[in-house]
Amino acid sequence: MNKTALLSIITALFFCGCELPPQSRHVITGEVRPATIVESVKVRATKPVISDVIGTIIAQASGTSQKSFDEAMLAAKQESAKLGANGLTMTSWKILNGYTYLAGIAYFVPNYDSQ
Repeated sequence: MNKTALLSIITALFFCGCELPPQSRHVITGEVRPATIVESVKVRATKPVISDVIGTIIAQASGTSQKSFDEAMLAAKQESAKLGANGLTMTSWKILNGYTYLAGIAYFVPNYDSQ
């Protein structure tokens, strides 16, 4: 493909307002465990006292609506599950330049169902 055609495609994608899918990343600060399923990751207002912190999660989604927040939250839960977490406590969120950003702590709680 020549440079002109490639530049035309990139320009068209830029101006059509194409949104990027929700994205997430992590910083490991503890012990990674075998992956869990997303449905097992519970979001709590505070981290339980008896829990093992696995890492910090950062997620983003295009847009500033409730749907964008929900998409970013799902991305954060998916990232947490990959690390073996069964709990997630959000520490901050912000809207900046048309994106919704979330940050939180992923952790593992033994016997989580009983807490």
